[in-house]
Formats: sequence, structure tokens, C-alpha cells
Amino acid sequence: MVVVIIIGIVIIYAIFSSFSDSKSTSTTSYSMHKSCSACGKTVPNSSTAGQRCPHCGAYWSVENKYSV
Repeated sequence: MVVVIIIGIVIIYAIFSSFSDSKSTSTTSYSMHKSCSACGKTVPNSSTAGQRCPHCGAYWSVENKYSV
């Protein structure tokens, strides 16, 4: 009786671990995209606060980060 319970637990563990393994192998890719909040045009990823927009000349005092 104890052996049957242990085998059942091992089978359940194997089933759940196979589900979690398939989830962990998926990859998520992210791409960075920066744009000026004044004119909306794309700016280089190296642009930071304290610089000006190359398109409209707006001064960036703060860099806002949003996840999509």
C-alpha cells in the first residue's frame, strides 16, 4: 500500500515537473524603442535625460520608462 502511494506521488511529480519545464524553456524577447514625448518621433536608444531631441529640439529633463 505504501509503495503504491509513493509511486503515485512520483508520477504526479513527474507530470507537474514536465509542465513547469516546458514553461521555463520559452524565451521572451524585448526590444527597446525610445521616442520624444514632445514630437513623438523615434530617437536613438543612446538618448538620455539632459539631451535635446534631434528632431524638434525639446530638452529632456526626465527619462520615462514604460513596459508594453
